[in-house]
Amino acid sequence: MMKTKISLLKSVTVLCGALLPFLFYTCSKDEPKQYPTCWDNIKNQNETGVDCGGICPFTCPSKMTAKINGVQWTADTTNIDVSYTSASKTLSITGRTANTFYPTITLVYVGNLTPGTYALNASTTYAKDISSFVTFDSGTITFNTIDTHDRLLNGSFAFTCHDSGGTIYTISEGIFEDLEY
Repeated sequence: MMKTKISLLKSVTVLCGALLPFLFYTCSKDEPKQYPTCWDNIKNQNETGVDCGGICPFTCPSKMTAKINGVQWTADTTNIDVSYTSASKTLSITGRTANTFYPTITLVYVGNLTPGTYALNASTTYAKDISSFVTFDSGTITFNTIDTHDRLLNGSFAFTCHDSGGTIYTISEGIFEDLEY
């Protein structure tokens, strides 16, 4: 039995000695294969954000942004309120900036939650300050993805409104990501 082990070891040594230069040459040229994970700082797999959502155990932070008359606006993630009443099929999304109530954007949609582009309800508003009263003109909301299991919405929006002084407000390039409804 001992002779078998030694002869096998000699055979492996000779074989590896002959193959080792080839193995080291090919291994040094190839990058090791990297598999997607929930910690690779890349939005891959079926993640809804970078290393969050989808198969990852981490919930992505909610996000709501837009341009108001060309100026970038971002809601504070702790100031995004979402409610959906299935009986009336009414969705309301309100975003406010950090450390202040204004400016505020409120989107109102009445209908089924299915992917697609739909008209916003006339209750949709933009408030730049406490004294601003606007009238909704027109706008749309697009639902790109609706995750009914985790109850998350992703999509975009745009609308126009005007105040009593005739100032028109154009809310464009609006997006919302990972809003829990």
